[in-house]
Amino acid sequence: MPGQSPADQTVVLVRAPTRDLLRAGITQLRARLGDDGDSWRDLAATSLSPGDSDLCLAIVTSSLPDLIAKLDLASSRLAEPGRNRIRDPSGIYFESAPLGGPVAVLFPGEGSEYEGALSDLRIEFRDVDIMLSATERRDERGDMARAVATVLGGDLALWQVLRKLEIPADAMLGHSTGELAALIASGMIDVPAPADLERFGQDLEQLAGLSPENLPSVVLIAAGTD
Repeated sequence: MPGQSPADQTVVLVRAPTRDLLRAGITQLRARLGDDGDSWRDLAATSLSPGDSDLCLAIVTSSLPDLIAKLDLASSRLAEPGRNRIRDPSGIYFESAPLGGPVAVLFPGEGSEYEGALSDLRIEFRDVDIMLSATERRDERGDMARAVATVLGGDLALWQVLRKLEIPADAMLGHSTGELAALIASGMIDVPAPADLERFGQDLEQLAGLSPENLPSVVLIAAGTD
């Protein structure tokens, strides 16, 4: 959501087998929300538990008043005849049927990181904690090697989560360091051990410092079979 830090945002899910029960679930959640500080975030966290209901409403929010307003808006839109989709840029999403089709994974590069990123996932997934712990150091150097290690570690940690959730990827692409993550996740190059991520970044930093005439010449060839 524009203008807000990702760390301040919370995802709330409401699931139900039918549209009427989904609206009833919204009403129940609305009634349970209190106004005592951040307790609503704890309630929101419980909504993220896996479920097998056919319908799901997703809301991205940053405050209790914002959540209440979006729940009310979502309920009114779901009451509209023929309403099969909600894609509100303010953070309200609903589909009456699975989207289907191919899945593409986009790995971000430098600039996507922020303090506390993936802190919730590292609690639930040991692989995420191992990968992120390997990129954390007490000093605060801002060199390229550290930036590459941090972003690459986060990208690969998220890829491990997608694999554990058995979410397939039909295509992979990335921006900047995310391109390296895409190559690693797709199996095109070997996965560096967590402890090797910063050394990997240092090698890239050395290449970045070379003048164009001193860069090694390479040719990238891709081949595939049906």
